[in-house]
Amino acid sequence: MLYGGATCMFEKNRLVGLMSVVLLCAVFIVTALFSSCNDNDGKENVSNDHDGDAVVKDSKEEKETADFTVVVDAGHGGVDPGKVGIDGQLEKDINLQIALKLKEILESNEDINIKVILTRTEDMGHYSESDSNKKMADMKKRCEIVNNADADVLISIHQNSYHSSSVKGAQVFYYEGSERGHELATTIQTKLVGALVENEKGRVEKANDNYYILLNVSCPAVIVECGFLSNPDEAAKLCDEEYQKLVAETVGKGVIEFLEK
Repeated sequence: MLYGGATCMFEKNRLVGLMSVVLLCAVFIVTALFSSCNDNDGKENVSNDHDGDAVVKDSKEEKETADFTVVVDAGHGGVDPGKVGIDGQLEKDINLQIALKLKEILESNEDINIKVILTRTEDMGHYSESDSNKKMADMKKRCEIVNNADADVLISIHQNSYHSSSVKGAQVFYYEGSERGHELATTIQTKLVGALVENEKGRVEKANDNYYILLNVSCPAVIVECGFLSNPDEAAKLCDEEYQKLVAETVGKGVIEFLEK
């Protein structure tokens, strides 16, 4: 009986030991599986982080999509010099220099994303040598550029001239039948009067009903006459790079304020 009882006790202890081993193995297996799941989750998180980068990239690309398109037209060019200043300055050159600066200013604005299209980036005209009327061919092409761009605004940069050398100051012209054009012209004119000494006596925006480019584009459009090349002081300033930048910044502020409305 003692021997049998000892044997029974031994078998019982061995069974308990086996159960303990099985339990330990089960715990080990469960722990390993749990750890593996955590590792996989970690990898998924890394993948999600990568996907997050893609979302950020997409958002950046969307941000880089322009809110508005502005066409900046540097008047004249090529065989057409425009006005010739009192000291031989060529309007076409000054127009281009201011237009290039205006493009940079508008595109660097951080409040709204503006895409700027220039009608020309060098001393050229939109015509062929075979065109009998190069001026008309050039004007038609400029209007085509504006309309094909589905532009929100057209700013045409020019310089003025008058038979009296005492006349000076910047002035903005708009098509008299366009309310939005009038609003754009008023906004820019106000900025010019406030920023340029030449406008101490104050000029106001002016309606026009026969400027070709104002008549033949589908967006609010203005011609900005930045100053008079027939005035010695103003002509000299308009050839100065810093003054050109001031003019461009002032016009740019007007354009941005108009677009933000």
